Formats: sequence, C-alpha cells, structure tokens
Amino acid sequence: SDKPVNTINTTSTVSSTDAVNTNPSTQNPRQPTVIIVGAGPAGLFAALQLLQTPRHPSHPPPKVILLERGQPVENRGRDIGALINRQILNPNSNFCYGEGGAGTWSDGKLTTRIGRNSGHVRQVLETFVKYGA
Repeated sequence: SDKPVNTINTTSTVSSTDAVNTNPSTQNPRQPTVIIVGAGPAGLFAALQLLQTPRHPSHPPPKVILLERGQPVENRGRDIGALINRQILNPNSNFCYGEGGAGTWSDGKLTTRIGRNSGHVRQVLETFVKYGA
C-alpha cells in the first residue's frame, strides 16, 4: 500500500506551518513527525521504511516530511540539459541537487556492484522499478 509523503521543495519559501502542524488541538500526540532532508536514495528509502514498518495498532505511522533543495526529476532534467548544452548553471537544480540525488544521472555501476548484488541491493533495485524507475 502506498502512503503519502509530503515533499517540500526548499527552493521555495516554506514557513514552519507548511512543514509541521503546530496546532496542538489537531495533532495526534502519538503520531510523531519525521523530517528527512534530501530526496536522494537514502532519503527516499528512509521515508519508505518509516511508512512500511509494521507497528502496534495504537501507534499510527509517523507524518513524514521530505525536504529537497532541488527540483523534481522532470524539471531537473531540463536544468541539467541547460548546464550541459548551454553552460547555464542552476545552483539549486543540477547534478548534485534534486529528486533522486546525485546518482540519478549515473549508471549506478559503482554503487550497485553490478554482478555481485546482495539481497539488500537487489531489494533497492526492485523497489526503484516498482515505483517507476
């Protein structure tokens, strides 16, 4: 079951009320808020793990907020194209910043150890495919 994660692009102005509900009357005291910085593989999988981990019925899943400095992958592709083809750098959306992290524009051989994938690496690759990679 897919559960929502709030993704906030931090290149926009974000007030504290956008990120976290500060009204005590509407907050569930048993529902923690977890803020993850970065929508690279570690941030994406941290959010996924938090939402998929089984818990006692009396403990609701956490509210997960994912902060990302860069652009969603579709916009990031245009920014990287502008960098490569016209040498126009967007300091907030480039090879280093944006959804998917720095590895979005690599073939992954160095980090996945192609040919020797452990069960954990295989699980990551299968999850990427499941969600559209």
